[in-house]
Amino acid sequence: MQPLLHFLFMTAALFTSVPQETAPSKEKDSRDPEKLITEARRQTDWIFGIKTLQMQVRHKTVRSAGHVQEARARFRRQNKEIADLDAAIAERPFLQAEATSFETTIWTRKKYYHRMKGKRTDTTTAWDGVDGVNRSGWFDPEKAPRWYRARGGPITDLSAFGYFYSVLPEEWARGGFELMDIESLRKQRPMKQPDVTEFKYFGRSDFHGHDCFFVWRLDGTNEAIAIDAGTGRYRGHRYVSLLCDRPGEFRKRWAEVVREHYASKGEQVTLKTVESLLKNKKDQAYKTCMQLVRARRTELVRMATLEDTLATSDLVIFEEREIRPGCWFPVRERYTSYDIAAPTTQVSESSTRDVFRLKVDEPIPDESIFTLVIPKDASNVEEVRPRKKPKP
Repeated sequence: MQPLLHFLFMTAALFTSVPQETAPSKEKDSRDPEKLITEARRQTDWIFGIKTLQMQVRHKTVRSAGHVQEARARFRRQNKEIADLDAAIAERPFLQAEATSFETTIWTRKKYYHRMKGKRTDTTTAWDGVDGVNRSGWFDPEKAPRWYRARGGPITDLSAFGYFYSVLPEEWARGGFELMDIESLRKQRPMKQPDVTEFKYFGRSDFHGHDCFFVWRLDGTNEAIAIDAGTGRYRGHRYVSLLCDRPGEFRKRWAEVVREHYASKGEQVTLKTVESLLKNKKDQAYKTCMQLVRARRTELVRMATLEDTLATSDLVIFEEREIRPGCWFPVRERYTSYDIAAPTTQVSESSTRDVFRLKVDEPIPDESIFTLVIPKDASNVEEVRPRKKPKP
């Protein structure tokens, strides 16, 4: 069962996307993080009321030459037992410079159908309200598919929104959509979402062509949430690396603190003393100085702005569709990861997601699609334990 779940969660990681238009914002520069987060949350509340969802999605991932080379080298090291490694690498989409796949999702609160089809993969998962079934065609189209069946419940606990990164503006919620049904998430939202007082204003900046306010959690999650300055809606998020955590910065703080600590006692220290104390964890001076170093970092984090960071990854919503008044659904987005270790920050991977034929709360034309029938002559069939069935 593990390969199946791993594949499903890996495909969710590709669901991300590219640009749209935005007029220059004339809104006042509101710097109140509590109001910004409250409004962004309010504008996504409609998502909990959805009864049905139908959509088709195209995903395209592009990787840099360096990223591909590193991934292939790692695959070779970890799979030395494979006889023909070159053929194995050619079969795997995640080891290619480019990969395109197409997804179909038809979902209700009681049933779902999901198909992901790529150049060398074709995987379908369905739940008809009674049994869950999965069909996985792996790499070789001539090879007989593997079938998984869960009697009495869904085969995975992914809801339709588990395949979205950009539905809600906070990471806990995106993770929650991957693990439970939408009603359970709605009930748990007040308990799990961080209090609005835990956010700080992080700056205002252009975010891939959009004028955005950035807010982030004070607990050091390193995720800056981008909120459109004109609409107040969630526009995406940026993971950052703090400049105060770059290589060498800790040792600089350590040296400063040690010298200050001994200077307060009227003593001077050499570089050798600074280095040796760092290794002597039982020394009371080490404990005192380490507490001061941590406190200094905490203060730097609390004072940080966007100018004090480097982006490690971005998720940006380029285009939305108003599926009903006030209900904006992301239909074009891109996830980009950066190599900040390069001489200049470079894109290591970019995944684009485009949504087509989006329908919300419209009748399902043919509900037989929720029933995936395993052929009687299928040779690779595995019975698995069903996941917890979503409540009606």
